[in-house]
Amino acid sequence: PLWFDLIRKALRNRTAHLCLAADPTQGFLGRRTSWKSLGIEARGRTHHLVKSYRTTLEILNFATLFYRLRCTDTPEEEILHPDLTQMPSGAIPQLLVLENPQDEISRVANEVAALLKQGVPRQHLLVLHASGEGVKRLIEQINRRAGKGTAMDPKDTFPGNYVRITTLNAGAGLESPIVFLCGLRDLFEQEQSLRLSDQEREELIRTNTRKLYMAATRAGQRLVLTYVGELPEVLKQVLATQRSPGSA
Repeated sequence: PLWFDLIRKALRNRTAHLCLAADPTQGFLGRRTSWKSLGIEARGRTHHLVKSYRTTLEILNFATLFYRLRCTDTPEEEILHPDLTQMPSGAIPQLLVLENPQDEISRVANEVAALLKQGVPRQHLLVLHASGEGVKRLIEQINRRAGKGTAMDPKDTFPGNYVRITTLNAGAGLESPIVFLCGLRDLFEQEQSLRLSDQEREELIRTNTRKLYMAATRAGQRLVLTYVGELPEVLKQVLATQRSPGSA
């Protein structure tokens, strides 16, 4: 709210115009917040942009279905209804199930190193991890396999010729042809904490869902997810739906 208040105060000239673009599915307004409550009169002045030019049909289908299954009580105005016609097709998102966090780090580092050997440019690879510690370990492992300076965190380094490894929270605004999403078990375990009230758990599920929706749609051509241990039912359901005959 403070950001928007500052923007409104900067537009003191009555002839000034303000153009805002955002994805409601990513929760940019926050729960139960409206434009009107922020002092912005947007009614009758909105236009829905429903075509995605970044990703593929399969990746957007995955992200949208995951969101809908997890946030069943979301108001319709908070859900983006993408136009899937004439979208480019690609590979179905891949899910790698690992036994422990160390296997997860090693597998992703090996996958990245193998892609680099195949000639994939470093800048075409983006790895997002749920934790900062996971980011550090991935950078260490990838640099050990592919050479010092191969992988870096874009939060700490200017854009350059390297594989970007950063947290899910820092993923907004980034994009890449190939994206790895790691550490997902951490998010699902947080939601099961006995210390959470029902309302806190509901809000955390909504926040994590929006975070993963955002992260998945960073991928332009290929999306790879990793998970340690038994898969949550929602991921099983999404992947089964995409693999079933006749699915979009």
